[in-house]
Amino acid sequence: MDKRTNKENSRGAQRRKLIVGIGNRCMGDDGIGSYIAEVLQSMPLRNVKVIDGGLGNLELIYELRGFDEVLFIDVITSKYGKPCEVKMFSLAFSNISSEELMKLLTIHNRHRITPVHIVALARSLNIFDGNAYLLGIIPYMIRLSTCPSENILYSSLDKVIFFLEKFLDIELNMKGYELANKIMKICQNNR
Repeated sequence: MDKRTNKENSRGAQRRKLIVGIGNRCMGDDGIGSYIAEVLQSMPLRNVKVIDGGLGNLELIYELRGFDEVLFIDVITSKYGKPCEVKMFSLAFSNISSEELMKLLTIHNRHRITPVHIVALARSLNIFDGNAYLLGIIPYMIRLSTCPSENILYSSLDKVIFFLEKFLDIELNMKGYELANKIMKICQNNR
């Protein structure tokens, strides 16, 4: 199999994959998912759609329609590890009842919709029934800044690329520092 193609599903058709970068670019490390998505959008990825999900909102559920797999890239809390660590989570859960969904949506801050909320709602509305994952990056510092910290850029991105290659089943031919440099260039152009 060509290294540039994705694994095929049981029917022989190539699996359609979606990558959603989430983050607030005005809050330093919180914007890392959004920046990664912008870099990935400039790459020729077959059978992959990449979107910048911005701050993440419930309207993203409609973006999941028609995809077999989705990967969200977002920051996660420090309860999952130390700053700059990168974790991959499966968002595998069965369809949940509308009562359970409302409980899930009201437990958390209503102003911060997470990938878990998006997948849960998409599943309950029969919009998405594929595999969902979260590539979580523990921020070094969330502060008012239009660029992620150097700690995140130069400590985390090799691991991000490792997980992206695993999800995409291809080699991206990029090192973490190269991804960091592309993100820094975007930051400089946005000033």
